[in-house]
Amino acid sequence: MTAVAKTTEYQVQRVQDRNLLREFFTRNRGLHVYMLGDLEDAMWEISEFTGAFNGQGLEGVSLIWRGVQTPVCLVTGSPDAVNMLLQQPQLPEKVWAIIPGDLFSTFEQYYAPEESGKLWRMVVTPTEFVDGPSNPYLRRLTGADAEAVTRLESMERGAFGRDTTYTPAMLDNGVFFGITDKEGQMISVAGTHVVATKERVGAVGHVYTAPSERGRGYATMTTAAVTRELFRMDISLVALNVFQTNTPAIRAYNKLGYRIHAPIHECVAIKR
Repeated sequence: MTAVAKTTEYQVQRVQDRNLLREFFTRNRGLHVYMLGDLEDAMWEISEFTGAFNGQGLEGVSLIWRGVQTPVCLVTGSPDAVNMLLQQPQLPEKVWAIIPGDLFSTFEQYYAPEESGKLWRMVVTPTEFVDGPSNPYLRRLTGADAEAVTRLESMERGAFGRDTTYTPAMLDNGVFFGITDKEGQMISVAGTHVVATKERVGAVGHVYTAPSERGRGYATMTTAAVTRELFRMDISLVALNVFQTNTPAIRAYNKLGYRIHAPIHECVAIKR
């Protein structure tokens, strides 16, 4: 007798119950830092959560975040549930995708990556954090520093060729620290992608040092300062993404207490 494979039926619908989403995401807070951050009031209105439900309840979630020109797409859950979510016709034609490593092959069935990278999601808690060295030219940045940060990062194109223009609001609403040289020129910076005080999670990003100043520990100093400030704000988990090939950065983050949590794929992708 030949066994017949069972197929799971899913009901796919928008989810606007933040408590339901929070319960699902907190099963793996390290993986879902960005999704938890979008439950905060400031992000909720530009975040579209869609869930795949079966008889067991919520089994998968997709998020389209429309805070930038190319919408950001995140998915999580079981492969079958994510497969159903990615079939939905309302998904954008082009996305900036952040996909767990074990779901990337499912994502590729529906989107063709134009360029992609393999990263590690690293996380640290207050008890794991080991503070880094300081510097007399290290300081908290404000909106007045937006032009200097933009000018610093314009030395090289960002991840996958993206250029970022920093606005005063980005620096004022986030947590950014920078190091200047003796003449006051910005030479190193680190900031945040997520500051979610209600959900008590944060994500470090925008870590950049001028090419001529690398190898001096500046990225470690700025990242430590951002992480320290997030914990001072009663954040209980901080995450960051780093390319798997960037061994020096991984080593520096390890020294601060960060540990590898999960593989992540980031890519710009076009719907097939």
